[in-house]
Amino acid sequence: MEVWIGGNKVPVASFKEASQKWRAYRDEEGIGASGMVRHDGDIVQGGKVVARVSYNGRVWDKADNEIIVK
Repeated sequence: MEVWIGGNKVPVASFKEASQKWRAYRDEEGIGASGMVRHDGDIVQGGKVVARVSYNGRVWDKADNEIIVK
């Protein structure tokens, strides 16, 4: 599984890790929501988007239902 961050695919093992890596990048780079680039937050598995991380670090499935990560 991978999450798009800053225009790059970053390997992750879980939705929780995708959220953590996105939030770390957001905070380190000091970007706002408008600073997200195309595909940022998309979680990809097997070449297909399976979920996404929103700016605030919450994870959503393709039907926009929140996936609770702990």
